Amino acid sequence: MTSTKKIGVALSGGGYRAAVYHLGTLKKLHYLGVLDNVEKLSTISGGSIIGAAYCLHEGDFKSFEEKMFNALTNKSVIGYVLRSWKFIRLVILVLAFVGFALSLQFTHFAILSIPIIILFFICWLNFSLNFFRSVKL
Repeated sequence: MTSTKKIGVALSGGGYRAAVYHLGTLKKLHYLGVLDNVEKLSTISGGSIIGAAYCLHEGDFKSFEEKMFNALTNKSVIGYVLRSWKFIRLVILVLAFVGFALSLQFTHFAILSIPIIILFFICWLNFSLNFFRSVKL
């Protein structure tokens, strides 16, 4: 299915029940050939569980569905997201910025920690606004 129109999907909240429901939603959209054309994904609460896992998954939809089904039945979705390489890289980046800025506080270059903290917040804002744009939905 090829379309020039932009498609957005909103996944609502409701905890694990919403995550399971939205796994079925994504499965149906994949079956209909619509999921590959989705450009925007908006989530909240339980919908964020499945949305984040989908955006972090690398591979085909069938493997994503199998992993998520197993994760949801074992209630280990949060662990799946926290162990993802993208999340680990984010944590390392945050720790590096904060550690460097704090270490400057104990040197003659303490004033430089202010622009570093400002740069950190600019990068964080840019990451927050562009993260899902860089992910192929």
